[in-house]
Amino acid sequence: MKKAFFFSLMLLITPFSYLMAQQTQEELNQYNKERLTIQKKGMAVLGAWAIGNIATGVIGYKSNEGSVANFYKMNIIWNGINLALAVPGYIGASNGKYNLSLRRSYKEQLALEKSFIFNTGLDVAYVMGGLYLIEKSKTETSLSKRNENLGYGNSILFQGGFLMLFDAAMYAIHTSHGNKKLPDYLDKITIGYNSVGFRHQF
Repeated sequence: MKKAFFFSLMLLITPFSYLMAQQTQEELNQYNKERLTIQKKGMAVLGAWAIGNIATGVIGYKSNEGSVANFYKMNIIWNGINLALAVPGYIGASNGKYNLSLRRSYKEQLALEKSFIFNTGLDVAYVMGGLYLIEKSKTETSLSKRNENLGYGNSILFQGGFLMLFDAAMYAIHTSHGNKKLPDYLDKITIGYNSVGFRHQF
């Protein structure tokens, strides 16, 4: 009698567990789609910033001379690199896989957060480098070198400041998204000594 009852109960629970697992995976897929969308929008912003700075840089470089011309020159160089990073990043996010396991989703989330934290640290170094060149320009005896250091320094300070805000904002957005969504999926999973199950609250 007990065996028959247990068997009947398993017949009822197994399809239900399958449906819960399927629903959880669909929700996890939606989370990954949202993460990729955030990344794609971020790369679009970086790309638009790069294109705008290159366009104004070309005009500014041709229309000015001295330190101002060097400022625009560095803007062109700097944002050529930004554009070279933004385009593959946008394409990668557009074509990114979203049907991932919870473990892989968690790893992708951590990798993004770590990369933006690391980049923010680099941005601080860029800002400091820009300030260094500006200070160095004050002691240069050569006019051309003074204009170069001043123009490059102002550009690096400006571009580094933007990137610092950008990377910090991307870190905050991704972290907020992950903190809101990932714990919900973790709460639905129960791990036993030799089993993994899905918890659903009615």
